[in-house]
Amino acid sequence: VVDYEEAGKNEVALACADGDQASGFAALEAAGHTLGSVPGTPGGLCTIDGLPAAGYPFCWEYENANGYWGYYLEDGRGGWAESQLGGGDPTQPLAKGSVIGWHFGLYGDGWPNPPRITLDEVAEHAPEPTPTEPPTEPTPTEPPAVLGAARFAVTATTKPVVRGRKVVV
Repeated sequence: VVDYEEAGKNEVALACADGDQASGFAALEAAGHTLGSVPGTPGGLCTIDGLPAAGYPFCWEYENANGYWGYYLEDGRGGWAESQLGGGDPTQPLAKGSVIGWHFGLYGDGWPNPPRITLDEVAEHAPEPTPTEPPTEPTPTEPPAVLGAARFAVTATTKPVVRGRKVVV
């Protein structure tokens, strides 16, 4: 969830990243967002998808009452909790199915508010699993290998099958 409200665009964007993610930044990028860093500050996030358009230093300087992106995680009770570690912290990986939120806010206003969309609303907009046809038996391209009493074949025609949100190969 990316809430661009105070970053210059009155919009909340929802996107999904497939599978586990190493960090909040990794999840943003995997979901198709572009990130702009803070010069000279490893792990500093300045812009998401080019917003705020003023960029650095507007996105970072405390002295000028400018702003920053607040990073939020599910709080376990159906709401948002601000992350104290930051979205680039590799000690805070995200498991598949995690929901994170970003909201730009101004320093003078304290910590940016959580995204304007609730976790229940996020769930209402979650993509539905794509229905698939039952897998068919592939034609082996090589004779089956034999290991003890087990037989298996690896084929070039095997394709992943999606069942719910799980990919089965």
